[in-house]
Amino acid sequence: MKVKNIREPQDDWIGLYEEDIQPSEGAPSIWWIYTSEPEDGVFSHRYDPKDNEYSERYKENATYKMVYFYRSGYDVVAAKAFKVKGS
Repeated sequence: MKVKNIREPQDDWIGLYEEDIQPSEGAPSIWWIYTSEPEDGVFSHRYDPKDNEYSERYKENATYKMVYFYRSGYDVVAAKAFKVKGS
């Protein structure tokens, strides 16, 4: 995953959610990571589904979204949906 034009880290983070879930404290992410120092404004991370905290929520042929948040809260900055293909 690559997130362009991010700011210097201030406890910003990226979370993985089902497409129809509205991120909030009551709807935990399947997986998440704090952003780190951007290289030329780009944060890059190789996502591995086996690192999911809620692995039963990550399924083939389903649509998910990565969401970029400011600070340690749920201030959504950007989101991108993607579909997991089946084997």
